[in-house]
Amino acid sequence: MVLQDAVPQATIQHDILVFLGDAFEKIRNSYNLDPLSGTYLDRDWPGNRTLQALVDMAVPLFIVAATVYRFVDDSDSDPRERLKMILQFPGIGKLEQMAQTYLPVLTQLSARVNISHDKDNFYQEFRIIVGSIVLLAEPLSVQSLADLLNIPRETITLRLRPLHSVLRISSNIDTPIRTLHLSFNEFLVSDRIQSQPFGVNSQATHHFLRDAERLVLADRYFVDLAPLQVYSSAMVFAPQASVVRNAYGRVPTWILISPITSRTWSAELQKLEGHTEYVMAVVFSPDGSLLASASVDTTVRLWNITTGQEVQKLNGHTGSVMAVVFSPDGSLLASASHDTTVRLWNATTGQEVQKLEGHTDWVNAVAFSPDGLLASASGDKTIRLWNVTTGQEVQKLEGHTDLVRMIVFSPEGSLLASVSDDETIRVWNVVTSQEVQQIKNVWRNNIKLYGFMNDNKLLLTNYGTLDLETGSMHTSTSKASTDRTLRIEDHWIRRGNYNLLWLPHEYQTACQAFHGNIIAFGLASGQVKFLEVDYPD
Repeated sequence: MVLQDAVPQATIQHDILVFLGDAFEKIRNSYNLDPLSGTYLDRDWPGNRTLQALVDMAVPLFIVAATVYRFVDDSDSDPRERLKMILQFPGIGKLEQMAQTYLPVLTQLSARVNISHDKDNFYQEFRIIVGSIVLLAEPLSVQSLADLLNIPRETITLRLRPLHSVLRISSNIDTPIRTLHLSFNEFLVSDRIQSQPFGVNSQATHHFLRDAERLVLADRYFVDLAPLQVYSSAMVFAPQASVVRNAYGRVPTWILISPITSRTWSAELQKLEGHTEYVMAVVFSPDGSLLASASVDTTVRLWNITTGQEVQKLNGHTGSVMAVVFSPDGSLLASASHDTTVRLWNATTGQEVQKLEGHTDWVNAVAFSPDGLLASASGDKTIRLWNVTTGQEVQKLEGHTDLVRMIVFSPEGSLLASVSDDETIRVWNVVTSQEVQQIKNVWRNNIKLYGFMNDNKLLLTNYGTLDLETGSMHTSTSKASTDRTLRIEDHWIRRGNYNLLWLPHEYQTACQAFHGNIIAFGLASGQVKFLEVDYPD
């Protein structure tokens, strides 16, 4: 049972009548202090018959009465004219009731614009600005809307000023704008008014917002450095079919020949710029909210996946950083460097919490076990295990005869696999430090280990699946995301049996990390780029 069904109709009518009587008395008293037209409102304005008509129009929805009050109570207008506009839209039934309430609010906007061309621009801005307000999952402030839509803040403020009867708008530009009632959202996107100039096409608006998001993500780096470039560079290099580019892009007159851009956005979600040299490793945090990147420029950087912003720059290493990994709970970050050290960082604050020393040559790889034990692999031919709380070395695994390039723990943490330039893959018992298996003659250029499979009988590599019992490799060039939906094989991004996207050369040689349907690439240029794939089943 809905609330209005539980309350007697007479009670609802009485309460709305009392509310409107008090509301119009306030309007009358306020207006008569300084009447715009020079003509005062009568003491009994608007009269009992008009009040009863408004009650009949509002029952059983109190929001209708509240909207009428806020609409008529406009300090820049004659309340008699505003009330007349309300009363000229008769309606029957709930849908008509919403039309009778909101159409006067929207229709009065037309009176503010006289020239046809101006009206077209006005309605387009209305649909984009107000459409964004009613369709966004989370409300945004005037300032945030301006940033998202690439529309001057002053324009947004001007367009929203006549809508105080349906929107809650604060004088603080950083306060989110909200609709007073969800019925306004429903009315704007309803089929009934799609033929009207202020009807909001929800699909088109979602498309615009998505396009604006792509534009912001793609150009975040240089817009942060030079904000006004959003009006030139961002527009010039946006895809030809970009909704934002076509709505607001005006190529500067000093650009005589514009570059030919792609027609639509590529699968590249955004690129992160900050590193000045080759990116050697990228890794997602366990919850997918952060990406860590390690570079030859001796830094580790943490990036916000949603915004593309650099949130931490971790300085301390004095040599190239070759590898980086998050702890299982995401609280720590370990990095391996050519300065022969492993460093532990607080992933939230960016502070160095441990400097692990013991290796005598470059440290090439780091890996966490499920229970938080840290392993590091080095050019000194050893693998070392560390207690991350104390920073103490707890085990040293010896046996390789050349530098160790990569390591990976088994799912339960009891085994560790390592690959070395001595052309062997070795499997170690983590508890006893004993080598339990050795696969010889597995030399492959830049072989990478991704994890154990099938009760630790198989080892997944970028060249295929290695059978640890027979030493045979089932060859394919495959790197899969953790949920196995995406993989990279023979320079293709693949899903199932389908080739989705061919990788250009700069991506083929890049380091990669997966999180769900997002792939991160660390490039030789120092950039980190994302691809997001949403391929239908």
